[in-house]
Amino acid sequence: MKIAVFTESYAPYISGVARSVELLKKELEALGHHIYLFAPDYPGHKDTEKNIIRIPSIATKYPGFRIPVPYPGFIPDIDFDLVHSNSPFGLGLASLNYAKRKRLPFVYSFHTIFTDYLHYIPLPKPLTKKTFAAYIRSFCKKCDCIVAPNKTTVRYLDDFGIRGRIEAIPSGIDLGLIEKATSKGIRNSLGIPETANVLLYVGRLSKEKNVPFLLQAFKNILLVEPDTYLLIVAGGPEEEPLKKMATDLGIAQRTVFAGQKGCPEVFNYYKCADIFVFASKTETQGLVIAEAKACGLPAVVVDAQGVKESILPGEDGFLTGENLDDFSEKVVTLLKDGALRAIMSERAAKNSARDFSSGTIAKKVESVYNSLIKCPK
Repeated sequence: MKIAVFTESYAPYISGVARSVELLKKELEALGHHIYLFAPDYPGHKDTEKNIIRIPSIATKYPGFRIPVPYPGFIPDIDFDLVHSNSPFGLGLASLNYAKRKRLPFVYSFHTIFTDYLHYIPLPKPLTKKTFAAYIRSFCKKCDCIVAPNKTTVRYLDDFGIRGRIEAIPSGIDLGLIEKATSKGIRNSLGIPETANVLLYVGRLSKEKNVPFLLQAFKNILLVEPDTYLLIVAGGPEEEPLKKMATDLGIAQRTVFAGQKGCPEVFNYYKCADIFVFASKTETQGLVIAEAKACGLPAVVVDAQGVKESILPGEDGFLTGENLDDFSEKVVTLLKDGALRAIMSERAAKNSARDFSSGTIAKKVESVYNSLIKCPK
């Protein structure tokens, strides 16, 4: 098959969506398909992958992120079999119009609950939420298939009034790269003793990720387990406010901001930690949870949106409410009980390999493609 894939989040920009799209492209190509990927250009960046088509873009207020500006005729004259978009805006809308004009099946991967990101738009929230909701419903109605990361997101879309074919297929992880990752030298480079406990957060430093909750919980944890560090492998617009918060809470000396790390380097940081902590309330899946588990980290996660399907409570981690005492208690339980942590670590790696292997995920997506091509609307 020749597949046109459109994404507004791609390398060199670092995000879960970018990682998911890049890996799916790689796995589909390994299955023999020809993937042509359309993404915004980044000044100075040179692609090493084949069939990457860059679209002129403009900078945004969000650090590092650029918005593509589609122009007439930007899609080359290739006999595509199917179109797959990872966004409903900009490139997504352009790709939808192209698919309808060419009478091609159109797939949309629903990665983001956009109504949880309205704080980035300088308009009254009730107005923007209503407008966004109407637009997303309209866009989804025109799709031949929507790919959602789990059943929780499928139910969310149903409650949102979105009908039609929806397939629950999570984003995959590269088990091969994870197997090659090593923690050697990471702690030393960060000034963290080899004997200390390390809690890890990977993601963005932005309002929707609820990182202040993690800092407050960490203050409580230090009262019980003082030989512990919080390692934050992330970057974003809230970095300086969060560093100030760590200072104000008196935990700055035990909180390490390591900056954002790309793939595969980020897996080395997973491997140097003991427990993964996550408090975001806006995730459809939380790809970093699957990555952490694959690296053998039990996770303590705030139960919100789609992350509940990335954790098996009591088996490979804990889900808690957004309650500081409950969250802190679960982390302390794992820190104090090395045997339990070891058991959960083993199960986490096993479960992640079973549920999120990128090769298996690509075959599920391939099956969706085949069904649409063989049975067009």
